[in-house]
Amino acid sequence: GSSPKSKEEVQQAVKRAQERMGGQVGLVQFYWWDYDKPYYVDMLLLAQSLVAEGMLGGIGLTGLDSLRVKTVIEQGVSVATVQVAFQLTVAPALAWACSRSLSLALLLSSRSLSLV
Repeated sequence: GSSPKSKEEVQQAVKRAQERMGGQVGLVQFYWWDYDKPYYVDMLLLAQSLVAEGMLGGIGLTGLDSLRVKTVIEQGVSVATVQVAFQLTVAPALAWACSRSLSLALLLSSRSLSLV
């Protein structure tokens, strides 16, 4: 997240990915690491608009802590997956998300566990 991107810049990047993949991008995995640059929510809302337009199939998150995951969901981003580190400190975020009937995927090494 070095700087905010315009919708046009993101659309062009998605179109390039579609050409390479031969169709719709099923899932974009959004990674954010610099919480001093808080426009990650704006970028995810932009990605959400591309899901609504059919350019993306869904949005996954990685690198966001439980507070940011909760913020993103509360802002209206429909999150398909959340990749989290396997540690006990993520339990409150998982409990909150499960209570909201969200589908999360925990990627543990080479195994995948889905919680519904």
